[in-house]
Amino acid sequence: YSKFKEQQEQQLQIENQQIQLSLLRSQVNPHFLFNALNNIYALVNDENRKSLMALEKLSSMLRYSLYEQSEDVPLAQEWQKMEDYITLESMRLSYNPAILFDVPAEIPAVCVPPFMLIGLVENTFKHGLLNDPAQPVRIVLKQSNQKLQFNITNIIAKREKDQTGGIGLQNTRQRLALIYPNNHRFEVDSNEQSFAVFLEIPAQLC
Repeated sequence: YSKFKEQQEQQLQIENQQIQLSLLRSQVNPHFLFNALNNIYALVNDENRKSLMALEKLSSMLRYSLYEQSEDVPLAQEWQKMEDYITLESMRLSYNPAILFDVPAEIPAVCVPPFMLIGLVENTFKHGLLNDPAQPVRIVLKQSNQKLQFNITNIIAKREKDQTGGIGLQNTRQRLALIYPNNHRFEVDSNEQSFAVFLEIPAQLC
């Protein structure tokens, strides 16, 4: 009976973690969706050829959000969706965002939790300075000693803060604690001028 109760408790704990992860993953910013749809509407109204590309990228992002139920996905897939996200967010700007990538020639063949990297990029678009080529957003990705490292640094923009909900840093902390207990690093370095996030997780092969 004691063993049965222990198994029951373990099963409940696993189910609770799965529910928490499901809830955490579902907190995608609806404001992003509204902005993307409005921008696509404007492109269609102007008969801009970019509208078809924008629709394809938004459709891809929505499929990824709604139907990707795996606990982890290939990093190359997450990276592609992150680039789609950047493209769609850039549509609402009157300039090309200054973003400097430092990534390997080939994306490492490892797996990551879906929307983990996208959530961090979302934070940069909400609060970062994006129009200064002299101070670009820096996105760094590398694999070292069986660890995958992801780093974003940006200057903080002097504008009214976006109060809309999103994936958020707290969400990311909770997901990491559930997925990689005592086996990850998540560091936030923030001051009045700049903001930096460093993420390190095990480089797990797919």
